[in-house]
Amino acid sequence: MDGAWTQVVEYVQTSERGLQRRMHMCSLSDQTSNHMELSITEPTLLCKLRHTHATPDSHSSPTNSTPHQSLNSMQPTEIAHLLKTTVTDRTLSLENQQLAFNAIAECTWFEDDVPAVIQSQVLALLSEQTLVGLFVPLTMRHHKVTSSIRMISKAINSGELSMRVLHTLCHELADRVRQLGGAGDGVFHVLDALANAMPVARASHAWVVDWTHILVTSVARNKESKKLAALMLRFVNKFGSMVDAICREQIDGAARALTTPLKKAVIAAIARQSI
Repeated sequence: MDGAWTQVVEYVQTSERGLQRRMHMCSLSDQTSNHMELSITEPTLLCKLRHTHATPDSHSSPTNSTPHQSLNSMQPTEIAHLLKTTVTDRTLSLENQQLAFNAIAECTWFEDDVPAVIQSQVLALLSEQTLVGLFVPLTMRHHKVTSSIRMISKAINSGELSMRVLHTLCHELADRVRQLGGAGDGVFHVLDALANAMPVARASHAWVVDWTHILVTSVARNKESKKLAALMLRFVNKFGSMVDAICREQIDGAARALTTPLKKAVIAAIARQSI
C-alpha cells in the first residue's frame, strides 16, 4: 500500500499569497484527475499524508517514513477532520477514498480506546455509504473485539445505516474473508450486529450467499470458537428460511466440523429448515 500511496499522492504549494495548499490525490490510471484544496489555516493534513514532512531542516528521504507513521503523529481532532474530508469531498475518486481509508484504519488511535471525537465524527457520517470503506479495513485488522469493533457495531445497531449499506458491508467483508481464508472474533462481532440490524424481509439472496461464504471459510480456523458457533446458530434461526439447498448443505458441513457444545444445536436448526 505504501508504494501505491507514493504514486498517487502529490503535494504542491500552489499559492503563498493565498496561503492555500493543494493535494492531488490522483488515481493510478490518471495522475491528473481529482484534487481537493484545504486552507493552510486548517490542520496541516496534507503534509502529514506525505511520506515526509517538508520542513527546512529535514533531510529525511521519502522512504524513511510512511503515511501511517505520519498519521500516528496527528491529534484525534485532526484525524476526525481528515475522516470527514475524505468522506464528504465529492472530487475524490473511489480509488483515492479507499487509499485514504486504508491509511486511516492503520492509525494507532484505532488500536485501543478510540477517542470520543473520532467516534462522534464516525456516527455523524453514518448516512454516507462510502464509510463502508473505513469499516471494512478496521474490521479485518482486528482479530479480537476492540474499541474500533465496538464502534462499528454501535454504528450498525444505531438503525441509521440503510439496507444498501448493510448489504455492501456484508459483501465486502465476505470478499476479504475469502481472500484471507477465514475471520476472527472481530469479524464475528460485526456480523452479529449485521444479523441484528437486517430484517428478514429485506435480506437478499446475495446476503445469504455472502454469509455462507464467511461461515464456511472461517470454520477451519475456528472449530473451537463459541462465537462462531453462536453466530452460525443465529444466522440459521433467523435467515434459514431463505437459505437454498446448496448453501444449506455447505453450512451443515461447516457445522459438523465444529467442536463446541453448540454443534448439535446448529445441525438440528439446519435440519429443521430443510423439512
